[in-house]
Amino acid sequence: GTVRAYRGNETSKRRIEISPARNRELVTRTMKRAAANPQGFWNEIIYSEGEKRSFVNFVKPLVKDGKVTGVVLAAVSLNELSDLVADISDRLRGTVFILAGKDKVIAHPNLTSSHPEQTAQTPLVKIGRVGDLVLGQFWSAATYSLELVPALKEIDVRHTEIAGQRYIFTSRTITDYGEPPWVVGGYVDAQTAEAPLQNARRSALFGLGAILIGAMLAIYLGRQIARPIRNASKGIAQIAELDIAHVKALAGSRIAELDAQAKAFNNMLGALRWFALYVPKSLVSRLIRLGGQEIVSQQREVTVLFTDLAGFSTASEKMTAVETADFLNRHFALLGSCVEAEGGTIDKFMGDALMAFWGAPDPQDDHAARAIRAAQAIATAVRRDIEDRVERGEPPVRVRIGLHSGPAVAGNIGAPERMNYTVVGETVNVAQRMEQLGKEIAPDANVIVLATENTILASKIPNAGESAGPRSVKGMEKSLEVFRVAVD
Repeated sequence: GTVRAYRGNETSKRRIEISPARNRELVTRTMKRAAANPQGFWNEIIYSEGEKRSFVNFVKPLVKDGKVTGVVLAAVSLNELSDLVADISDRLRGTVFILAGKDKVIAHPNLTSSHPEQTAQTPLVKIGRVGDLVLGQFWSAATYSLELVPALKEIDVRHTEIAGQRYIFTSRTITDYGEPPWVVGGYVDAQTAEAPLQNARRSALFGLGAILIGAMLAIYLGRQIARPIRNASKGIAQIAELDIAHVKALAGSRIAELDAQAKAFNNMLGALRWFALYVPKSLVSRLIRLGGQEIVSQQREVTVLFTDLAGFSTASEKMTAVETADFLNRHFALLGSCVEAEGGTIDKFMGDALMAFWGAPDPQDDHAARAIRAAQAIATAVRRDIEDRVERGEPPVRVRIGLHSGPAVAGNIGAPERMNYTVVGETVNVAQRMEQLGKEIAPDANVIVLATENTILASKIPNAGESAGPRSVKGMEKSLEVFRVAVD
């Protein structure tokens, strides 16, 4: 496994590189934590060799059938966080900082650009190396007691003096972002903070300032970072499950990298929605599991289904092009839902005909039973549609369906520039012949489903159909026993 992350938008995204040795260690630790934290977690801070900067990151495990199959990692650089605290520092006329534990700095106004001491082994700068003498005295500073203000018991207040100038620290420890805990705080010179500090024993005025610096900063960071990252992780998890229709677009963010992530995600989502219209979900799922490996053509036991609209060519002569397209789209929507409900793969639409198959790209031991159930569901849906058409005064349609089970070659067929995952061979030809036999066996039936003996036996469905006798099939020397599948 590998950890890959990208920053930037669709046209200028750059890969965040992590050293190979650390990459392996990071993957191992991350996957172990993912198994124990399926809802997501804040991971250890990582350093990118290519970007020369460190990143805080949130990990969302991808869970399928109760097992973690992968993780989504969304990252924000510490430089971006430092830009944010620098902006807040200017507004508060002080210095705001975020620490990891006691001796490492996550964000500080002096860290808006890369620091030379940040490496893969030491992604965080030590508190004494950020060029801030006042911050260096933080932990050794004397503490104030706020016992008279119980509401502020989570706020730590300290004071120190450097070169004759007194400074007041306020901070709060938060545990929402993993280990070690973050210390979110800030300091101002005594002239700015002394008066409200003296009143703190009698009122909660100083508490308001402390909360603005500590608690409110934590809340702000949580909203600005955690929520968009979690939304992105949720969306990517839905995409991994091919639940593209229900994925919501991401809102923009004031943090540049999160905003770029949202734009890139939304562009990807739009492309995937178009992609889903043309590529079967079962094939996409297979491609995701292969992780970029090529699909190898191989022989499979499959069941192939063909449908055709009888007399549609004549009926369409009285329709406009738009009416024809609307009719076919509604018709194929009915058929497609029946095929997908039984785990089938829609191979192609050919004019007013449909081809689908079961048993590939993933093996299905019950491929014949699935195909018969899908054909029966199609027959039921078509009959209801016919009733609706008659009530509207429209001419009814007639549908023929053919099924056959047997060996076929499944794989990528086509030119190098344009491939199509399909099944080919005699089994496909026989299935199409079954559909065409409907003209001879029941030319006036609104719906007829014919299947070969191979499909009936393989389905193991009791009383799946009644024999229509042996029939000669074009291209085959021997006659085939044909069955008319029972439909409600």
